[in-house]
Formats: sequence, structure tokens, C-alpha cells
Amino acid sequence: TISFKDMGDSQLQYLNIDSTGLSSLEGIGAASELLLLHATDNKLTSFPEEVLQLKKLEALFLSSNDIGPELPSELQELSDLLYLACSDCELSGKIPGWIGGFSKLKYLELNHNGFTGEIPTALLRLTNLEHLDLSEQQVNGAPGLTGLLPDFAGFGQLSELYLHRNVLEGDI
Repeated sequence: TISFKDMGDSQLQYLNIDSTGLSSLEGIGAASELLLLHATDNKLTSFPEEVLQLKKLEALFLSSNDIGPELPSELQELSDLLYLACSDCELSGKIPGWIGGFSKLKYLELNHNGFTGEIPTALLRLTNLEHLDLSEQQVNGAPGLTGLLPDFAGFGQLSELYLHRNVLEGDI
């Protein structure tokens, strides 16, 4: 077990705790200087609310944890996020439109969840996006993303786009 209870005066900026079997990030909110948090492939069973206290965070990787069914809307308060990866997290429902408010976001990975409905037009506000992965939403019987593709012309920086295993139509 890893404890974060003594991180109050920490100057730690980068923390990779991938595949360490953690079931909680309790206390990590005290690491106020943290810029990057890698906590993929652990045993988290809900979104770690303590992460919302990390106001300087630029990169958050929570993939392969069962943090669903939805991301908390308070996540949008982490306005400096450049990288957000929550693939294979048991997320479902519609992709939240508030994700379009991450004006600095360069990397968004939400693949292998159970999102349904259309890709929200609010994502078109992510003009700095370089990597977008919304693939493989047809999991556990979910129909996946459906409907018309948004106009990707506004994504001038986009160099990687993954949409497979969905039911989308339109022009790219």
C-alpha cells in the first residue's frame, strides 16, 4: 500500500504510480505542485476526488481503472490540463460537453469505454488538440458513438484521430 498522507510540503511535480495495485489516492490532493499524475492500471473503483485539488495538473492518466460511469464535472476546473487519458474506465452515457472547455488540451483519450450518442460539438472548441481517441465504444453491448461526424476542419493541430468500433458517418 502506498500512502500519500505526508505530501503536504512536497515539491513533487511528476508521479507515475501505474500498475501498483492502488485502490485509493487518498491524500494526494496535498501534492499541490503536481503537474503529471500517471495512475493507470490500478484498482480504483470510482473517480479519485482528491485529484480535483491538484490545480496545477497538466497531465492526468487514469486509464484501466473502473472509475465510471461518468467523469465528475468538477474536473473542468483543472483548466491547465494538456493530457487527459481515461480509456478502459467503465465510462458510459454521453461524452460530456464540458470537456470542450479544456482550451489547452492536446491529448484526449477516451477509448474503450461505453459512450453512446453523438460526438458533442463542444469538442470543436479543442483547437489545440493533436491526439483524439474515441474508438472502441461498442463494448459490453453499448451501441457506441453514432450520428454525424463533427467538422474536423477546425482541428488544425490534429495529427492522430481514432474512431473505429463506432457507428459514425460523414466526412473527415
